[in-house]
Amino acid sequence: MKVTSKINKAHLNIMKEVFQRAQIKTVDALKTDVQNSQTMPFDKGTLQNESMHVDDSKVNSGKVVLVHSGIPYPRRLYFHPEFNFKQDHNSKAGGMWFHPYLTGSKKDVPQQLFNKFVKKEKDNVIKD
Repeated sequence: MKVTSKINKAHLNIMKEVFQRAQIKTVDALKTDVQNSQTMPFDKGTLQNESMHVDDSKVNSGKVVLVHSGIPYPRRLYFHPEFNFKQDHNSKAGGMWFHPYLTGSKKDVPQQLFNKFVKKEKDNVIKD
């Protein structure tokens, strides 16, 4: 028995773009979820709103990241949950606000979001 297969390069390129758009949308949705979960320290909104953005400059190499820029203290606050955080604006404010997405109760959320966005993006481009 002989099997011959051909790779449809056009579909491969389309799917690469689908995955890239889904990746960006996933990170943006995680950003929104972190903001809505009220776990980040919030005084004037600089840490949570103005400085946090999605960096998709390396999406071609498979990297999309959520970064804090323009302010010096996010790393210090994140890695020191023992600080006494104000909870006036965000009732669950504390350090390590991404921990639930890494090993906690929300660890499946990034994959679920990505799957949802891939399906949605694919359905917009490829008609079965």
